[in-house]
Amino acid sequence: KARAYGANAIGATGFYGIVVRMSDKVQRLLTLSALTDDERIGATWMESIEDTLLDLAGYAVIGVVYLRGKWGK
Repeated sequence: KARAYGANAIGATGFYGIVVRMSDKVQRLLTLSALTDDERIGATWMESIEDTLLDLAGYAVIGVVYLRGKWGK
């Protein structure tokens, strides 16, 4: 994530920024989950759902690391 967003992306926004990014991922999951089965057919949507869940898990881990004061160390 740091490579994609820049090394200081989390440091600049702190825990609030992590929560905002998690909220974005939850909104994406809600959008993807509202699709019909016909709309969801094909690996692309399933990969998007899986990728979004993994991103959400990643931000959760980043949040724990940040709260423990170990982010960027």
